[in-house]
Amino acid sequence: MRSAGPSGGSRVPERGRILANLGAVSLRRGDVGDAGFWADKALEEMDARPGDDPDARLTADWVRLEVARAGTGADRDLGRISDTLQKFDRSAEHSIALKGGDHPAAIAARRALATVRRSTRSGCACC
Repeated sequence: MRSAGPSGGSRVPERGRILANLGAVSLRRGDVGDAGFWADKALEEMDARPGDDPDARLTADWVRLEVARAGTGADRDLGRISDTLQKFDRSAEHSIALKGGDHPAAIAARRALATVRRSTRSGCACC
């Protein structure tokens, strides 16, 4: 039996959350390669364990989406962008349903979704 997290409330392993946060930090530092690596590891960890951490999954899916969008020219894979967008959309909707539409994380998720959808439709090469 797994023990609860430090706060006593979470039964989901902290490793997935830590890995997702490493991905987000790497992305913010501009290290897209490391960001994708850590986000992938986070999702592997979360998929291998029972339970779910909606915030960690949302973070990891957001990082994967931003990594997919970071490609330019021949490296820009629209199929990958579409796939990661769908996964981020599911994570965002799940988070919004749990937290409510007025929660700051829900607002940030909706904003990120709108930004990606707008840039994807416009064919913006910068996003």
